[in-house]
Amino acid sequence: MEKEIRENYEKAGNIWQLAAQKARKSLSPGIKLLELAESIEGFILARLKEETLEGGLAFPVNLSLNHVAAHSTPSIGDETELEEKDLLKVDIGVHVEGYIADGAFSYNASNEWAKMIEANEKALTEALAILKPGMEIKKIGETIQAIAEKEGYKPIENLTGHGLKKFVQHASPNIPNVRNSSKQKIEDGMAFAIEPFFTNGRGSVADGSQI
Repeated sequence: MEKEIRENYEKAGNIWQLAAQKARKSLSPGIKLLELAESIEGFILARLKEETLEGGLAFPVNLSLNHVAAHSTPSIGDETELEEKDLLKVDIGVHVEGYIADGAFSYNASNEWAKMIEANEKALTEALAILKPGMEIKKIGETIQAIAEKEGYKPIENLTGHGLKKFVQHASPNIPNVRNSSKQKIEDGMAFAIEPFFTNGRGSVADGSQI
């Protein structure tokens, strides 16, 4: 990977970390999801301007509640408030000159879902730890599924990680969270997002009706 490209990924990643920290500090029962999304997005744009970086939001902040696994964004006029029992998935994307930092975390004030959140974070950490050029991508899914099953959960088979390319959030390669037969290997200079999703349900999701 060229030095300038790597630096842009790192700059985007640094702002992502700051935005995630702000989001975590803002989270508490009673906060409106629309206000939270606008606050995070405003912070990202202000930080990019402060650092005189050419960039922006890679995608609108996703705030997915409970049975909604991903890709839900509050609409204008949405009055939904976060409740203590809610399981919220916060997905944030930042780009610098088109190079994208894409990451998410889960929040549950009541700690009812703490074990599942911890298991999911463990899977991400262990998947990241094994990465190296030349490794078969399928080992990522093997690692994630093994941890899910050990902890008593299922990985969601039809939500996957993905490659990242300039101005392209969902690029190849596809990175399943389950065991698979792919022979594709990690190449030096690749950028991608590893996105484990755990559930105590059936292990798959269906598209919702929200637009």
